[in-house]
Order: sequence, then C-alpha cells, then structure tokens
Amino acid sequence: MPKGLGNIQENGVFLSGTKAGRVDLNVVDQRFLNNTAHADIYVVEPYSIQLELADITETYKGKLENSKESVSSFSKALNVLEWQKSWILVEGKTYLVKVYMFDQDHNQILLGPNVEFAHVIDTKFLNLIDKNLIGSELILQAVKHEHGHAPITAHKTIFSAFLKEIKTT
Repeated sequence: MPKGLGNIQENGVFLSGTKAGRVDLNVVDQRFLNNTAHADIYVVEPYSIQLELADITETYKGKLENSKESVSSFSKALNVLEWQKSWILVEGKTYLVKVYMFDQDHNQILLGPNVEFAHVIDTKFLNLIDKNLIGSELILQAVKHEHGHAPITAHKTIFSAFLKEIKTT
C-alpha cells in the first residue's frame, strides 16, 4: 500500500491517511485461498456538501437511540426513503436533515466517526431537537408562531452546515 494512503488494522478496519490516492485492496480467506475479494479504495479530498430533508412528523415519536460512541443513523431508525432537495417547511412539523459530502468528481464520500459537521440554525424559525455524533443527521422542528387573525405569510430563513473537522490519528 502506498505510504500515507492509510493502513489496515488487525481487526480489518481500513484507516485512510491524509494523502489522496487509490488503494488496491485484496482480501484472501486463509482457510480457502481461492476465496478472494477485490476492491479499490479511493482516498479523496472533500469538495462539497449537500443537504437533504425529509418530513418525519408522522414517524418521529420522541427520543431516538443516539450513541455517543458511534454514528447513529436516524434515517434508518425512522425508515426515511424519500428526500427533498427543495425545502418548504410547515410550522410545527418535524424534519430530518441529512448532510452528504462529495469529492470533486461528485462521488459521495462515506462518513465515519472522524468527520464532524457544524451548523448555523436560525432559532427564530427552527429548533434543534437532536443530532447524531458527527452532525450529519439532525432532527429539527419548525417553530409554530401565533398568527391570531392575521394572514399567514411565508418566511425566509437560513440553515447552513459546514465541515468543521476531519480528525486524524
């Protein structure tokens, strides 16, 4: 394996390094030598992030299991299958926001526990209910405002996410 691209630990976990490149990985079963698998692992630089949203008002019933040691997947726990890239939020509803990271060629980068995202949330319009260990999935609730007899008008707000850190060992 080229120096700096990473290493494979005794438990089989591949830890990428800080140098970009391609790693050719061959796995051989020691008991059956003809039982092999091959994969290419690309170590890349992050280039962009994308946010997607799903309305989870009907499926979210309160606190989800949220590990502080590993990355929880709220989307799997809530069985979210459809995501929206354009957002129109309704007051009082609950939403799951997911952060995706891509390389320069628009290939999705798999997120591990060494990645951390930070967020800017306008609390006048959105409440943060929960987030996973790395901040790649957030549960938000759109704040319900009292309108009285006044007509309901649309509001514009900003929600942003950014890569805060990639921890290296």
